[in-house]
Amino acid sequence: MTVNDIFNSRKFWIILVLLYPPLLVLTAWKDFIYTGDEPNILFYATVPEVGILGSSFFIFLLAFVIRRGIAFIDILKIVFITEFIFQVWENLSKIVYYELWKYPGILWFLVFPLNLALVSWLFRRICRTSWVVAILLAFFALISGMIAGMLFASIAGISTPGS
Repeated sequence: MTVNDIFNSRKFWIILVLLYPPLLVLTAWKDFIYTGDEPNILFYATVPEVGILGSSFFIFLLAFVIRRGIAFIDILKIVFITEFIFQVWENLSKIVYYELWKYPGILWFLVFPLNLALVSWLFRRICRTSWVVAILLAFFALISGMIAGMLFASIAGISTPGS
C-alpha cells in the first residue's frame, strides 16, 4: 500500500476524523493536569479547526496565484494530517517534560523543522509539486495556520489555555 493509497483511503480518513476530538480532549486534560489551567472548551472546540481551514484556504489561494493546480481537498487533507501528528507530538513532549525530563524546550525547537519537512514531503508526494514549491507551501501553511487561529481567538474573544 502506497502513501497515495492511504491518503485516498476512506477508512483511513474516517478513523483519523473520529480520533481527532478525543485527541483534543486529551490535550485539554493534559493541560489541566500538568499546568492547573482550567481548559477553555470553546478554544479546543474551535481554534484548531479554524487554523486548519484558514491554513488550507490560504495555501489554496497561494497555489492558485502561483498557478499550481492543487485541489482544495488535498490541501485540507495535508494540513489536517500534520495538525493531527503535531497535536500528538505536543502531548507526548509535554508528558516527557513534566514526567521524565525538564528539558530546555528542545522538543519544541524540533516542531518547526519537522513540520516543514513533513508538509513539504506531503505536498511533493501527493500534489506532485517541485521541492521549491512544496517548501514554499509548507512554510506558508505553518504560518497561516497559526495566524488564522490567533486571529479567530482574538476576534471571538476566546482566551487561550493558560491566560
